[in-house]
Amino acid sequence: MSLLAESRSGAAEAAWYHVAQRDYAILVPFGLFMLGVAVITVLSHRHQKVGDFRTEYYVAGRSFGAWVLAMSWVATLASGGSFLGYPSLVYSYGWSMAFWVSGSIGTAVVGLGIVGKRIN
Repeated sequence: MSLLAESRSGAAEAAWYHVAQRDYAILVPFGLFMLGVAVITVLSHRHQKVGDFRTEYYVAGRSFGAWVLAMSWVATLASGGSFLGYPSLVYSYGWSMAFWVSGSIGTAVVGLGIVGKRIN
């Protein structure tokens, strides 16, 4: 598909340049949504404490229990790559790739043991 289209006068014009009437039915609500997001962002920025967000974001305000943190960690590890990517690597490259995958899991556990103590 070419990005250039012939107009009635025969001149080549960019096909992506023309916005059809039906496209405004999508662009206008999207623009209003983005404007709403910008307004909410500005209002929430005014009400937050200075410097507090960055220091408390990564530790969730130290208010979650062990169960919530454990399930959050499991949900992070059990991503689409775990169920689709790793099995395809093992299938493509053999069982030696399974050791590579298990090594990445071990690295995460050791990393949490070292970094988790410093954060808390």
